[in-house]
Amino acid sequence: KLITCVTKFNPPDETLERLAEFPNFRLAVSITGLDGLERTKTGERLNLLERAKQKGIQAFPVIHPYIAGVSDLSFLPRLKELGYEEVDVKGLRYNPDTMSSWMPDSSKVFYEGTGEQEILPEDGWREKVEHAGLKLTSLKNWYRRGFEDMTPKLTHEEAEKMVNEIIKRANITSSDTDKSVIEEAIKRRM
Repeated sequence: KLITCVTKFNPPDETLERLAEFPNFRLAVSITGLDGLERTKTGERLNLLERAKQKGIQAFPVIHPYIAGVSDLSFLPRLKELGYEEVDVKGLRYNPDTMSSWMPDSSKVFYEGTGEQEILPEDGWREKVEHAGLKLTSLKNWYRRGFEDMTPKLTHEEAEKMVNEIIKRANITSSDTDKSVIEEAIKRRM
């Protein structure tokens, strides 16, 4: 079975070495260029992606959330230098009650009135990704690459039962709906 970890934090080398022992382990790293807002800094995330690559871990950078006028994408060429060819970019679900105090007015215009839908404005980020020599690939497509051949395969009922047991102990934190996350988890097990 495929094992995936999505992180914003910087696991120590000992943890990465243990995870590298699993050939079916994949690591998705949130790298956003939001150093002014987040505790984990871009340099630390680049370091994690570099160490993962050195240890033979399949890793994938995800820019999530991308915030127009706030995210600093100057790290993109460094991803290419580290040997990454692909990246995913996901938008922001804007909540005016919690985000309006720190977001610049020039950025708010992209998000106001969106009803907390995920918004990925076309403000030049796509050109920056291309200029860095990276390809856009969705996290789901990267994650699925090659897992179709893995065994065992479960029936829909078996997979649903297994996922329901996991969900009892899980906390879903995704920009997608809980239903979509659960459906994808079931598909991965079939």
